Amino acid sequence: MFQDDAATLRDQLCEGNRKYEQLLLSYTSVDQKLRNITLEKDQCFETNEKMSKEKILLEGRLTTATEKIVAEEERNRQSAKLRAKLETKIADYEEENAKIKKVRKSIITSAIATIYRFVSYRELSGSISFHLNKLLL
Repeated sequence: MFQDDAATLRDQLCEGNRKYEQLLLSYTSVDQKLRNITLEKDQCFETNEKMSKEKILLEGRLTTATEKIVAEEERNRQSAKLRAKLETKIADYEEENAKIKKVRKSIITSAIATIYRFVSYRELSGSISFHLNKLLL
């Protein structure tokens, strides 16, 4: 009987050791999985942190680019206004210049007519006539 009890206890002890080893293997497996998950979580946090920094940098660049575009558009508007003013002034000056040329031509024509009235055509030398006609141009 004592031997049977000892054999039973030995069998129970062996069975307990097998269950303990199985539980230890399961625990080791679960522990390894938990470590892997923790490592992945840490990597995700690092990646998220890097992405956040990159996002901030990109947003800064976008803001800078947007500001540059807005400034360029404002310069273009100002340039267009100045160009329009300049074109208006050029048109005014050209109109004024045309009036001045008409008046000048009228004055010279009037002067030549006055000179012809007082001096006969034969008395005028060719060079004087040439210079007077040149003034008309």
